[in-house]
Amino acid sequence: PALKGMTFRGEGAPVPQYMDARNYNYIVDLLAVETFDCVVELGCGFGRNLFEIFLGTGNGNLPYLGGEIADSGLAALEVLAELEPAADIRGFKFDFLDPDFSILEPYDKILIFSVHAIEQVHRLPSDLIEKMAGLGGRVVGVHFEPVGFQFQPDLGSMTQEHQSHAVSRKWNVNFAETLISAYRSGAIKEPFVVPEICGNDDLLNPTSLAVWESAPR
Repeated sequence: PALKGMTFRGEGAPVPQYMDARNYNYIVDLLAVETFDCVVELGCGFGRNLFEIFLGTGNGNLPYLGGEIADSGLAALEVLAELEPAADIRGFKFDFLDPDFSILEPYDKILIFSVHAIEQVHRLPSDLIEKMAGLGGRVVGVHFEPVGFQFQPDLGSMTQEHQSHAVSRKWNVNFAETLISAYRSGAIKEPFVVPEICGNDDLLNPTSLAVWESAPR
């Protein structure tokens, strides 16, 4: 079919079949104007987003680090990374509920992002973003996650359906609380959040954008 359904800002909308939400391009654009010591994806799977970002930037000097809980994902990332020796793409074991960030100790300016990974964690540790913000001298977090209902539950009819869908599946329900807690504690500057802005083929799982930056120490 020429058109498909996509959720945008609370409502369903018909869009061209070949319109895709390539969220990794946001990171590519950010790296064009900002300098970081490393790029980190939490919940990276087999690392597709990291490879796309490397190809988009052409920067082979920047470490791309992927945190993943599944051994199969880490194994696939390792195999793919061997096929592109110009890229420094590495995986590490990561669990949102028991996070180990020790691999990031050598770095000071850190860009961390996630794409529909937090969605699968029913309740994040309340201090997760505070910990992330303290990992370096400057840390920026970018999250493409289906959490719009946590910030603006009355945005639209699809938002309300999404909330019911997420609660019934025990998907994430406390990202907003965690982000606001980090802001109130002074760990991060005021975050930037736009619910359901990125588009998603799954009408019941629309992607929102949340961006935060660590506060000066």
